[in-house]
Formats: sequence, C-alpha cells, structure tokens
Amino acid sequence: MGMIEEVGTYLAASTLIGALGTDIFLNAMPDSTRVTVAVLEAPGSEPAYALGGGTVPIHTRASIDVLVRSSAGSAGYANPTNARTKTQRVWNRLSLVTNQTLSGSTYLRISPDDEPHLIDRDEQGRVVFGCSFTVMRRGTTGV
Repeated sequence: MGMIEEVGTYLAASTLIGALGTDIFLNAMPDSTRVTVAVLEAPGSEPAYALGGGTVPIHTRASIDVLVRSSAGSAGYANPTNARTKTQRVWNRLSLVTNQTLSGSTYLRISPDDEPHLIDRDEQGRVVFGCSFTVMRRGTTGV
C-alpha cells in the first residue's frame, strides 16, 4: 500500500471525516453534492540516508495537500462552515501522527505546513478549504 492510501485509510477510520470512495477521495476531487475531502500527493523533499551512504533511505519526506469542498448551497452560495469544520477535523487527526504505524508502514511524523484556510469558491458557489502536510515515513524497499 502506498503513502496516499495509508493516509486515506487512517482518515477513514474517523467517523467524523468519512468513508473512502464516498466522502474521502485519493488524488481526485469528484463532483459531488456532499462535503468532499480530497487527499492529494504533492512534491516533497529529498529522502534522508544514513551517514556513510546506503541504497535505501532511512525515511522519506513526502507532502500531501488536503482539499475539502462544501456541499452545494442555495442561491448559488454554500455555507462554508461544513467544509471549514471538516478541514479542521482532518488537520487535527493528521497532526496527531507521531511514531505511529499506519497500514503496516511507520510514520515518524505528519507535520502541518499551515493552518486550514480558504482556497477558493468554485463555479457552483461551493467553498474549498485546504491545508498541507509534510509526511516523514520510514524508508521502504518495496515499489
């Protein structure tokens, strides 16, 4: 299982966030009338190697972006509260990850890069909130 799937599975374990494929989507933001959470892979930093070399990194430093779009509103504008609240729940949950195993992989830390904030309002008047994280995951040899 890859990093994005492991993080998505971890988020789906919280009933306050939602279910994979229904409320939470990986590397996608499908059009939906529900409050939708997208977990997106983003560019990270170079991996860390042990002193003296080595072929396998001791940990990777990936990045993820989380976008949360509100449900459709009336009169062309959605109430931003539902998306803002869900973004904060995701932020709270991911910020707790320190030296934890998610789906068999060891995560040293998932660190927030910013606070939940307004990103945009789409063409249907739905608001999009987001936040970003740096993910330090123990190196793996698998593909």
